[in-house]
Amino acid sequence: GGGVDEGVPFIDDYITIKEKVVDYLTSYSGITPEDLDPKTAHQRGHNLVPLKIAYKKIWILLNLGCKFLGHGLKQDFRVINIHVPKAQVIDTSNIIFIKERLRKLSLQFLAHTLLKEDIQQETHDSIEDARTALRLYRKDQEFPEAGILETMLQEIYSKGVAAGFKPPSKGGHGH
Repeated sequence: GGGVDEGVPFIDDYITIKEKVVDYLTSYSGITPEDLDPKTAHQRGHNLVPLKIAYKKIWILLNLGCKFLGHGLKQDFRVINIHVPKAQVIDTSNIIFIKERLRKLSLQFLAHTLLKEDIQQETHDSIEDARTALRLYRKDQEFPEAGILETMLQEIYSKGVAAGFKPPSKGGHGH
């Protein structure tokens, strides 16, 4: 029924910090100095909140029994130091995965191979990542018979081996 419209961000918080930032690691984090500056964050559509508030929101979602869907969430949970029960986690890096191949597939590679989408072109965008993980999960749901999924997966891994598990680089397309 009329739940939260999927694909519409309802929490996109940035944490306020007092310490001086030494390196924003923008190419990985997608975060720029303007994102964390109280004077400019709002114009960029970001909500700057104290850590305590961010934790409170996550805690409420956990207690409501919400499921957390994403790609490679274990590391994210470890970084923010929260425990999410397995039953509340849907991790596309564990779903679209063949154990014997001993290699997890990146969100960027899966988006290109399965969804025919090129993501993270300029920089890292957490909203784009979240939407992509949701699309991948939906795509996965389209392969109800394990047989199809298994064949698909083998094919994805073969493509991965051939391409070094990276989407084609963005040649000179004026980016």
